[in-house]
Amino acid sequence: MSLTRKLKQVLPGQIATKASPSRLGDIAEHWVGLLAAWKGAEVYRNLNCTGNTDIVLLLPNGNSYMLDVKLARPNNKGSWYGNTNTVKDPVIPVLVIPKGDITEWKVKWIHKRFPPELENFWDRSPYPFTYIQNVV
Repeated sequence: MSLTRKLKQVLPGQIATKASPSRLGDIAEHWVGLLAAWKGAEVYRNLNCTGNTDIVLLLPNGNSYMLDVKLARPNNKGSWYGNTNTVKDPVIPVLVIPKGDITEWKVKWIHKRFPPELENFWDRSPYPFTYIQNVV
């Protein structure tokens, strides 16, 4: 008996799409956390797979928000839906639409289910990223 594992031959990109839905859900949670950190939030992730909150955001203004990330699925009408109706206040549902490559995934709030001050949080920044090195 050989102890060497034989890997299946697949094309790049097929692994995530054929994996369990929980794998894509985990990736969606990481994507939301990374994007929120990029936008200046402190991000605290739930280390367990239990609980009502996936991520806690702490914004520079001192406000904190509990988020539950839901992965969208295509419906038969050509749009996307997620189980956001299961999210109860004060937790805010966040929908991730996994269309195309991960760099094209969309993160969005659910209509009338988020505080007004967060309305444009997931929008693209009008300012390009620049790196300024601290000179001492």
